[in-house]
Amino acid sequence: MVAGAVSAPQGLRVAVYDRHWATAGGGEKYAGGIAEVLSHDNDVTLIATDEVDPEWLGERLALDLGRVTVAVVDECDPLERVS
Repeated sequence: MVAGAVSAPQGLRVAVYDRHWATAGGGEKYAGGIAEVLSHDNDVTLIATDEVDPEWLGERLALDLGRVTVAVVDECDPLERVS
């Protein structure tokens, strides 16, 4: 590394919550698009209240969600605890 050069920041851990991932509607397209873009440089997890296959979701929404993981949580758990 060259003296004085700034190294690229390490990726962040990002959680994108949507209670209705399984419906794959307009809101999920928007949230999924955010997840897709952020997944290029960060560790992205989709937080869901029901099982959802990111491959199916990406295909349905025309998004590349191959770099995201899914965490299924109880909908009564506070998001601060699960994220």
